[in-house]
Amino acid sequence: MAKLTMERAREIVLSEGDIPEAVARMIRPEVVTSWRRSLLSGAEVNRPELPFVGQLDTENALCAAAEPVLSKLADRLSGLGAGVLLADRNARILRRWVSDQNILPLLDTLRSDAGFTGSEEIVGTNGIGTVAETGRPVQIVGHEHLMESMIPFACVGVPVFHPISHRPEGIITMSCRAEAGSALLTPLMMSAAADVEHRMLEQASLRERMVLDAYLEASRGGSRRVAGVGQGIFIAGPRVTALLGGLHEVVLWETVREALGGRSSATAELRVDDDQVVPISCTPITSQGQVVGGLVDFGNPLARRVTTGVTGRAAQRSPGMPGLAGTSVVWLEVVASVRSAVASGSPVLVSGEMGLGKASVLTCALAENDEQAIVEVVELASAGWSDLADAMASLDAILGRGPDVVLLKHIEALSSQVAMALASRVLEGYGDARFAATLTSATGTTSTPELARLVTALGGHAIHILPLRERAEDIPHIAHALLAERSSGRLAISSGALRALVRAPWPGNVMQMKTMLHALGTGIKGEVQASDLPPEIQACATRRQLSTLEHVELRAILDALKQAQGNKVLAAKIVGVSRSTLYRKLNSYRIDPDADYF
Repeated sequence: MAKLTMERAREIVLSEGDIPEAVARMIRPEVVTSWRRSLLSGAEVNRPELPFVGQLDTENALCAAAEPVLSKLADRLSGLGAGVLLADRNARILRRWVSDQNILPLLDTLRSDAGFTGSEEIVGTNGIGTVAETGRPVQIVGHEHLMESMIPFACVGVPVFHPISHRPEGIITMSCRAEAGSALLTPLMMSAAADVEHRMLEQASLRERMVLDAYLEASRGGSRRVAGVGQGIFIAGPRVTALLGGLHEVVLWETVREALGGRSSATAELRVDDDQVVPISCTPITSQGQVVGGLVDFGNPLARRVTTGVTGRAAQRSPGMPGLAGTSVVWLEVVASVRSAVASGSPVLVSGEMGLGKASVLTCALAENDEQAIVEVVELASAGWSDLADAMASLDAILGRGPDVVLLKHIEALSSQVAMALASRVLEGYGDARFAATLTSATGTTSTPELARLVTALGGHAIHILPLRERAEDIPHIAHALLAERSSGRLAISSGALRALVRAPWPGNVMQMKTMLHALGTGIKGEVQASDLPPEIQACATRRQLSTLEHVELRAILDALKQAQGNKVLAAKIVGVSRSTLYRKLNSYRIDPDADYF
């Protein structure tokens, strides 16, 4: 293969689906590694353009810090014919700056713009997705791109790290014509990333700065293995990061906060994987009497002992309040709001996605407020209230029994006519009875004006519950509480399993988690391990978060394997892909393709 060109090397790799040793020797190592990842994940290199993933949130600290820096950078690059892109840590493009209009048609043809993704798994080696995978600067030129439509470009991408937590925050990429690429562009881009990080530090909250200052003071001299932690904050050196082995910061912070419990210092044991625990010493970081974070000193790892991973309030439900496990600020605000609304005697409406325990919150708060209260619960999804006359007759019969409270579950199931009539009855009142209701809605909004009128009538106090995926801080507490309910406290959850639970998206929220944990095999002793969980939940313990589309794809593959009783050839036919593609997909989700799923 003398005088092998990059163009020919790319053709060989794509035609053979592998990288021959002779080809690997003549290509930069970082490109070879990226090509291998791209082939394994089944990247769609024949796509004409980047895939659209939807409009993304740009009202964040990264975008605010990057705006003036990258706008100025684009102006400096105007003579080069270049565009500047800002992407999030998952390679999704947030913003684009183009001062030289000559490059704009080429960028538009590729759809290199906000809302599109440069994920390496989807489009192969490139200056956005490859940075997201490696966390390091990279320059990809011409035929080093596997995707055909990217060949005209030279792309220089650099990561942006949070200046306090040092976690990846985003990616800055410069795209120009391939012939304009230069090694001198990488230092320029790294300088821009440093400027963005500096602006992010200036924007950091007082809480973040206090944790950073305490960490820097404690780590001075380098003799201590120490971390600074808080809600959404994790600051540590490489020794601690390696020791934790990818343990989710939520688990660490919840363990520290629970251990401190108002004390000036505390000790605890932290499970870092399924085989060992690490003793930790915790000291609170306070501001005006409030704990804003903690310093954690790490001891030497010990052999794993079968104990409850989190003790105290987090390991059990509040007495008489089933389904209310959780200690996040947003959750405690919901509980307090529902209790206050119930105590006021006015109508109460609780909304949120399915499976959040909306009715449980209401019934528990009602019982707390008055143990003797008579509560009539009406499940509207199955109560046969579609006909107006029947619905009003049923309501009159219920009210005639003299309840203190009528709890209407799932008012979204009502017809428009019934919703309007019911709104009038609520506004008119009926003796001493009061109304409470639940609405299954991701945003708390309704689909019809009539239902909106009913919501208004019920909404003397309207409380919305955020989905579980938006308050991951509560997941360890909920998981421990549900498992204690299932096993009468005889089982604990390993850190490996808990990491998977924290990273799962839970579209069915608490009910989905409860169903999953209650369905675990009866042969589990001591601790639930990651291997005891359903395969799709196990996959969530991987390094990165899965997108909603990936979760749908994974579920379809696992359902096909179950239907095919583990036969990979048949499962591939059910899904509509080749057997090799099925294996690549399973490998990309970190699931053993040769395991049994039936």
